[in-house]
Amino acid sequence: MPTRVACQETARGEQQIYKTAQFGAENGNRRKGYGMKLSRYEQEIVINFNADEKEATVYTANPAWVRKMDKLCNEFPEIIRLKSWTEISKTYVLPKNLVKIGKPRTLSEAQLRHLRELQNKA
Repeated sequence: MPTRVACQETARGEQQIYKTAQFGAENGNRRKGYGMKLSRYEQEIVINFNADEKEATVYTANPAWVRKMDKLCNEFPEIIRLKSWTEISKTYVLPKNLVKIGKPRTLSEAQLRHLRELQNKA
């Protein structure tokens, strides 16, 4: 049975590395609620932080975001930590300076012309 390595923050704020077994219907381990399929509407991402704290929390039930955050958590375990998880969602803790919102990109006429040319070729 394949296993995977993940990281989690302990109650004292220490990082804990653990192995989890991957269960699935293909090896006969059907459990109630396991692999629950969420609608696209229910696959939410919630980013929460306030002015007083230095860390932000990211809650996600979106499988693509879970994979992305797990990869970042494993790549940068001292910066991004897994706080909690359920069968359908995970919550991560990270410095709030990593949360960015940018203004929309404005393109010059030359860039727009180039993009239109690329679209016409395809």
